Amino acid sequence: ARVEEIEEAEKIFSASKQLPHLQDWVYKKSPHWTARWQHRFLAIAEYNVFYGKKQLDVTSAQFALDNQMNCIPLMLVTCISPKDERYFVIQVREIPSIHSSHIPESEKTRDFIFRTMSRKDRDFWVIGLNMHKDHLQDL
Repeated sequence: ARVEEIEEAEKIFSASKQLPHLQDWVYKKSPHWTARWQHRFLAIAEYNVFYGKKQLDVTSAQFALDNQMNCIPLMLVTCISPKDERYFVIQVREIPSIHSSHIPESEKTRDFIFRTMSRKDRDFWVIGLNMHKDHLQDL
């Protein structure tokens, strides 16, 4: 059984090296109804999606957090899907709080909407993010 566990761990580690490197500028829709699209640098590191106002070479989650990037943990993501020609959505389960206890479980999600420069860019992000999410679920 021990040999099988080591082989499985090696397979997971090998698969993590094949995950796409995702870092680029996109537009993020502001959650405020009065605001519009915000130009944001989007990156993935250690099973977290980070976005911020500055372009950074995100090498680790700690580096991104130290540089005040916002974080979407992939473990809370319920769906990553294309929305329109150049748009994609990351749907996230909200972390329960005292203030949200009256909201039904089925409605406790938040949609992060992103816009790319082309359909090809959108597909690159959707496929790449889903690869990272699927790999996390395999762990």
